[in-house]
Amino acid sequence: MAGPIAVAAAAIALGAPQTAPQQPTQLPDVTVENRPLEEIVRTFVDEVADPLPGFGPARWDRRLCVGVAYLRPPLARFMVQRVGEIAREIGVETGSPGCRPNVLVVAAADGDEMARAMVGARSSLFLTNVTGANRSRSALEAFQAADEPVRWWHISLPVNTYSEQAAVSLPGGAPGASSGETGSRLRTELRNDLQRVFVIVDFNRASGTSIGPLSDYVAMVALAQVNPDADTSGYDTILNLFDGPGAPSGLTDWDRSYLQALYDAHLDQQQPGAQLEAVTRVMARTRQGSPEGER
Repeated sequence: MAGPIAVAAAAIALGAPQTAPQQPTQLPDVTVENRPLEEIVRTFVDEVADPLPGFGPARWDRRLCVGVAYLRPPLARFMVQRVGEIAREIGVETGSPGCRPNVLVVAAADGDEMARAMVGARSSLFLTNVTGANRSRSALEAFQAADEPVRWWHISLPVNTYSEQAAVSLPGGAPGASSGETGSRLRTELRNDLQRVFVIVDFNRASGTSIGPLSDYVAMVALAQVNPDADTSGYDTILNLFDGPGAPSGLTDWDRSYLQALYDAHLDQQQPGAQLEAVTRVMARTRQGSPEGER
């Protein structure tokens, strides 16, 4: 049904006879929201970033090696190449062909069944019993029951920047490396490194999605700890891929800005919140003057 504005416009165009003027209608006050760009970016970062409690965001500091299982070889090769291409764009090194995967993408007709099978076969790969390595047991249960086309699980490790050794005790290993004397109340010499990522693609739920956008989506969740419950409806991001018509056809400039900021920001602040704020500042500077608009 045409709205009142459209009906009025059509009447004028057709030369409809005018009626007697009516008393003006009192309209309510309208508040126009004009938030600063940095505030918009901060809201996005807070919504999307999913560092472990008490830790800053993790990122890759080692060569990325992507493996894809149960997908037709041409599609699997495309996905591996595409994720590697995006990784290199933001400064992450990638392994040579035949490398041992630390990002494993598994395609399945039933994502729930595949997740339960993988966790049941090697639960220690998901719940490592290492401080700062993985999300909680309840989060793992949600991972196995996720009603989504794509689900993911990250494993990270706190590392001493100078010794390049684990900063926490590992099962069956030596105690974690000391933080040394170079840290302070404001700065830390510890960083959080991604170690491996499991991604499960439910191709029944993802039916109709092209391999290009799907590969970009996988790249986004493999290169960053993304909150699976994030509400990104107000942003132009590949994370809206499965939200119906108008979804992005690939990684957006907004996505690239976020990933680049994550890997360019100096994350040596003692407080995890300050590390996210560092990512926010770098991303906001990148977005300044963007021709596509704020979001």
